[in-house]
Amino acid sequence: MAVFNGYQLRNGLTFSVDKGQVSYFKTLLTSKSIAFIKDVKKLDLTDYDLVISDF
Repeated sequence: MAVFNGYQLRNGLTFSVDKGQVSYFKTLLTSKSIAFIKDVKKLDLTDYDLVISDF
């Protein structure tokens, strides 16, 4: 990963799936929402004008 100098890793938010559909209740139980919110607030996005994701 040296070619991506200064990269950052975040665990993000993972959705729980049951029978091909998102299970909101299981997602809520297994998510680390406080850590997720802290990670979002710590992101320094001052160098970015636009973020595009194919997620």
